[in-house]
Amino acid sequence: MGKGTRSNMKVLVNKPENPKSHKIYAFLVLVLGIAIIALAFIVLFHVQKIEITGNEYSSRAEIADWVQNDDFSTNSIYVLIKKAIRKDEKLPYMEDVKITLKNPWTLKVDVKEKKIVGYMAGTSEYIYFDREGLVVVKDTVLRENIPYIEGMEVTDAVLYKTLPVKNKKIFEAMLETTQTLKKIELVPDRIVCDGSNIELWIGTVYAKLGSSNITDKVLQLPPLLEKLTGQEGTLHLEKFSSKNRDISFRKGERPQASPEAAPPVQEPQDGEDQTQE
Repeated sequence: MGKGTRSNMKVLVNKPENPKSHKIYAFLVLVLGIAIIALAFIVLFHVQKIEITGNEYSSRAEIADWVQNDDFSTNSIYVLIKKAIRKDEKLPYMEDVKITLKNPWTLKVDVKEKKIVGYMAGTSEYIYFDREGLVVVKDTVLRENIPYIEGMEVTDAVLYKTLPVKNKKIFEAMLETTQTLKKIELVPDRIVCDGSNIELWIGTVYAKLGSSNITDKVLQLPPLLEKLTGQEGTLHLEKFSSKNRDISFRKGERPQASPEAAPPVQEPQDGEDQTQE
């Protein structure tokens, strides 16, 4: 270009970007991402089904209510975390309970109930209790393969409370008897608490145990009963101990009073369908 010529060239200058707008954009993206994750967490892990197994006498509805016992328990992850932290917060009849995920929207609840070791007949219902004397069931269903306890005076049996008995000594002897019978898988027809003595009715054999050294005496029964197959009479183990091993069998001897026959057995109505929708 020569002198005196005005240049028409324009120089482009980039304006500096506003860092504030980048921060706002990044914040919005972050908020949107969190919202999407939260929505997916809420929708995907929303409890739609509870599958309950292991319950023989307890109510599925009661267990489901225990699982979802607050407003946030509709979320399966929340339930898992809460129950893991509060392991000791079980229902009274639960020996143990395990909660897992079958899938994000289905909870699996595996219940281990306290074993029923005996029952008594109330005025209008049967009273079932565990090895510690805790009342775990009160209903009108007579269940099979559970010893019937007679002669124990109970004032007022309350569900999930220890049986209120007047004679503590015979009560403890009865509990020891039922626990040992459970271990050796022997189910007598009746357990009779006669004053301060325990009697077992096993078919046509009647075993008098007394009120002491109960465990040792009960452990003697399986081989004795095998030898006495087809016979009727009374086994006397009242004086049996580690020092006195004498056991006598009096053929034809029967208890003085025979308890009334139990009502017909009904099948338990709960526990057949173990899936809670």
